[in-house]
Amino acid sequence: MTKQPTQQRARAKVRRILDTAKQLFLEGNYFEVTTNQIAREAGVSIGTLYTYFADKEAILAALLEEYDESFNDVFAHVDTQESFNLFRNDKKEWLGRLIDQLVNSEDRQFHLQIEMLARAVPAARQVQERHSERIKDLVHQCCLYYTNGGDVKNLKTLSTIIFDFTTALVDELLYTDHTSQERDRIRQSGIDSLTLIIERNIDQ
Repeated sequence: MTKQPTQQRARAKVRRILDTAKQLFLEGNYFEVTTNQIAREAGVSIGTLYTYFADKEAILAALLEEYDESFNDVFAHVDTQESFNLFRNDKKEWLGRLIDQLVNSEDRQFHLQIEMLARAVPAARQVQERHSERIKDLVHQCCLYYTNGGDVKNLKTLSTIIFDFTTALVDELLYTDHTSQERDRIRQSGIDSLTLIIERNIDQ
């Protein structure tokens, strides 16, 4: 952001610019949306927009930062002694909580936009990669705690498998139409399968 707003009116304008840009990005094609269009739809002058954002990429960067920060509560919750203890004592409950937190924290439409932009926009790809690495690292820490720091072969690989499986399960729950009964069954089957994978690899 070129300039940080300090007054309430200025913050309201910035919020309007960001919300308008996000909606335009979701409704159309990010690459075809212009700053003039954003300013017009937000009800501000183009000069006002440029007071706070150097260009369209800066607006996207601010939206990506907000998206990234929206997951801080999830990461903070997993990275606690209580979470490590739960993983050790009740892996199914730990997995269920993680899956529910990821589902509830996800901005469904904007996530899809990030998936699309990750191929062409470095900032979007970096957010995607940062989320992946943070969750994989936290899963790895839980596994290490579970084994008392023991030398378990391929523990990093196991963490990646758990992450990939969990991500696929969250995407299925978020983006595929299911009845509530189907959704519950898929969620539980995924948790049961993940628990088996963990137990077969570290309960030895």
